[in-house]
Amino acid sequence: MSASGSEFFSDHVEEAVLSPGEHFRGYEVKKLLGRGGAGMVYLVRHEMLDSLLALKLMSVPDTTAGDEPVKRFIREAKIASRIQHPNLVRVHDAGFDSVRNCYFLVMDYMPGGTLRDRIGLDGPIPEAEAVEIVRQIASALAAGARFGVVHRDIKPENIMFTSDGRAKLVDLGIAKVCLDDTLHTSTGATFGTPNYMAPEQALDASSVDARADVYSLGIVLFEMLCGRTPFVGDTVQSIIAQVVSDSPIIDIKRIQPDVSNWVSALLFRMCAKQKEKRIASPEILVGEILKHTGQRPDPEENAEYAQIQPKSPVARPNTPEEDAAIDAEIEAKRRARRRREIIKKSIFWGVVGLLAAATILFTVL
Repeated sequence: MSASGSEFFSDHVEEAVLSPGEHFRGYEVKKLLGRGGAGMVYLVRHEMLDSLLALKLMSVPDTTAGDEPVKRFIREAKIASRIQHPNLVRVHDAGFDSVRNCYFLVMDYMPGGTLRDRIGLDGPIPEAEAVEIVRQIASALAAGARFGVVHRDIKPENIMFTSDGRAKLVDLGIAKVCLDDTLHTSTGATFGTPNYMAPEQALDASSVDARADVYSLGIVLFEMLCGRTPFVGDTVQSIIAQVVSDSPIIDIKRIQPDVSNWVSALLFRMCAKQKEKRIASPEILVGEILKHTGQRPDPEENAEYAQIQPKSPVARPNTPEEDAAIDAEIEAKRRARRRREIIKKSIFWGVVGLLAAATILFTVL
């Protein structure tokens, strides 16, 4: 689920519910932005700073089957807080609320909505605007790539806009850190969205690098220009079959003849089925777009790059010990909630018993 509440993981986890006007850890709830299988996103106001932010909540699962979404949630908070870039949604606060038994994450509120909203409302996006959106998101991916982070779920739902139109990337919950990231993704596992997955990601998400994100961003560019992705099918299986086939994506000029030659060529290179033939990195992609558009590098982005050079390991995968500690924390919170429920039930039935005894005594007397 993004900073406007577009979507979230599909795992079934109990929702943490807040109402408009309710106060949560220094934030006033304004309204519900969206909900998903694992939580909810609210528009909130910081009570002291009077600024609007997005609050994401996810309850602690009742069973260990729900632990993976919690780990993704914590992982998203860690990565997003450590990699600062003007085209990445910023995380301001995160933690666990024992009263509501939920994890929370406070991030930028994106009033401009998602790229999915924009395509759905306006249809195909003008070429110059679409290319600029790709440049901005590629710039964010380049910042992540400096730390070995691969997003793995680039799609219109995860690209959002500020009030002044700047594009920002959200949802790092399934991001992969290419520094021995055996914890988060087991070999053969598949993460992502079929229409936007690189072929190698559809086969094994544990082995991907930044070129998979370049491919996915190319599919997003294709959709912005055409209003649809290159792949059409009635089932997930049929889409994936097209993704992993050796056939190149359809020439966009067959659908939109007005697309310029250099953008058509760029799309083929971004979406090459063999990753060795693909544009090698988001940073190279940014450079090629700047060369063809005649733009100069954004000084704000360059300044941000300078600020995020790591003095210590950043956004690295958890060690087995850290993962065990997270598991223990989740289990402790789960047990604490069960104890509270048992105590509540004991008190309830104790009161019921006393009332019954008092009724009987009153009847006898």
